[in-house]
Amino acid sequence: MESKRHQARILTAYYRPKPGGLCRRYFRLIRALLAAGHSVDYVAVKAFPITHPRCTFHRLPWPEHWRTAGPVFWVWLHLACMARLLSVARTLRPTHLFSFSINYGALMQPARLITGARYSIFLRADSLRNNRYKGHGRVILALEWLVERMSLRNAHLYCVSRALLRDVRGRHRGARLASFGVLPNDVVARPAQLQAPRSPVLRVAVAGVLEPRKNVELALKVAQLCAGQGISWSIFGDGPDRRRLEDLAASLGLRECVAFLGWQDLGEAWPSIDVLVHPSVHEGAPNVVLEALGAGVMVLASDIPEHAELLGSPLLLDLNEPEAWARALRNIQADDACADAVRSAVQAAGRKLSFDWNRQAADAVLGPDFARDAAE
Repeated sequence: MESKRHQARILTAYYRPKPGGLCRRYFRLIRALLAAGHSVDYVAVKAFPITHPRCTFHRLPWPEHWRTAGPVFWVWLHLACMARLLSVARTLRPTHLFSFSINYGALMQPARLITGARYSIFLRADSLRNNRYKGHGRVILALEWLVERMSLRNAHLYCVSRALLRDVRGRHRGARLASFGVLPNDVVARPAQLQAPRSPVLRVAVAGVLEPRKNVELALKVAQLCAGQGISWSIFGDGPDRRRLEDLAASLGLRECVAFLGWQDLGEAWPSIDVLVHPSVHEGAPNVVLEALGAGVMVLASDIPEHAELLGSPLLLDLNEPEAWARALRNIQADDACADAVRSAVQAAGRKLSFDWNRQAADAVLGPDFARDAAE
């Protein structure tokens, strides 16, 4: 008998493709579901970079030359996306719904109600904490809490870390969840690449959205402590704090050793990076850390719960001790045995996080009941 598993019709939504780990994982899951023989419909303003006969784009009518930002856009998006999801759900009767965000999860609730479809939400970060770091007021935070509560109703919840799951469940006691669990990100080992010739200069990188929670200020303080000691810094990424950080680097006298490079394909850059420094004060899924592990690049990261689930000593450092970070870099620069210890810890972390994420994420969307029906 032909497998019923190939009859799943899955509906999801996200406003547009953008740089960063969330979209890379989101598109990876969509491709995994398509590769397994399922159909995926998505609602968005701009098409995703996925070409497949069973992947269907349902466009939200926003003028292409208008910015997808600002309060007018976001108010319009929430109203239009909910209506479009409901319309598509009525027509197509999807068997499954999934979201990578509390906002889109809440917008899917009417579609879930009329279809009875299994609904899964994958939380990649703590949006409430992130908005606190951005300085949002109590009214915005209260609305965010309410949206999160709505998104969790009858959801199969998958958080990227134990810390995130603990925090979300802790502030939503009594929420009617269908199930909950942790699905961490995996490490994808990159094929061996030709390393750039070993340089007497230690090449350090920082990567990510330039915003307060990424704490790039600490990296610049460490760079100042290491100035004149044969260490160069590349800052990959962009965001609201870029101008301020560039000004800070200039005021610290770091023009010669720190370069702000914007968004770039790190896949091409890893062979020319010796150490990734990742000093975030809060993380959801630190994808750049996992990419560094997969590329065999040394990592020094802040000692926060989300990093501690992935890494161990000597890769974790205190956020309040910039001198400890500077000392670790100097030791890597000067002592081969210290560098080898860091590389060994990176390899151990990479092995621990090597698993079939595609299969586990796809199974999380489909659920055990659907898998059992397919086998009958």
